[in-house]
Amino acid sequence: MVIFRAQQEGKVANSAKEILTYLQPHLKGHTGFTCSGFLNKSDFEAGEKVVVRFTSLGTQVQGIINMILFRNKVTETPLLIDNKLFTVVNIDLHYSQYAYSFDETIEIDNYPNTYQVKLLSPASFKVGDTFKAELIEKLLIKNMASMYRRHTSNIIDKTKLSIAVTEQHKVRRGNKEMVIGEFIVTSEDTEVYKLMQFIQYMGIGYQTAEGYGAVLVSLETSNKESKRY
Repeated sequence: MVIFRAQQEGKVANSAKEILTYLQPHLKGHTGFTCSGFLNKSDFEAGEKVVVRFTSLGTQVQGIINMILFRNKVTETPLLIDNKLFTVVNIDLHYSQYAYSFDETIEIDNYPNTYQVKLLSPASFKVGDTFKAELIEKLLIKNMASMYRRHTSNIIDKTKLSIAVTEQHKVRRGNKEMVIGEFIVTSEDTEVYKLMQFIQYMGIGYQTAEGYGAVLVSLETSNKESKRY
């Protein structure tokens, strides 16, 4: 469920179609997702809020939709829906399989220190004028910490963060070589808990705004089962 706010008064004729048209360039090759649109609402006043519901048959496409809309929220980038501007106010995932909960009041001793990160869509990483289709510890740490600092102004202590790549393989998207895989993040730094929440919505790597580098983060438990949060 996503809450939008109208930035100007006016009428929106087919909100579901307009929203999906906005998302479609990021979801090429994906099927099995729907958008409720603004339901029976079509006339808006500036500042008015409205709810949109998204559903999907798979975690990959839902993760990409979540990431794109969260990026709009964080960067305060409006969506143009039927030539009317709307901003993303909130993304409520409480009742979905992406039911992440982020409790900033959690006791420091209760913060998890191990996370499993799985790429839901292919990623690549820009290094100078070249691109790497490989999961490398130093490159992952640098990428995540840089994005986090750029969007939140908070700094990750890279010396308190370690990554172990557990799986990866290369894929091609058009003429691009990219990578899919999983890795384990270990850290006792409480700021990394916030970083893990951040990358679930923002993604990792290059061109995340186009749907690349979407991730799912789970807690690693001692019996080797994982738990989403």
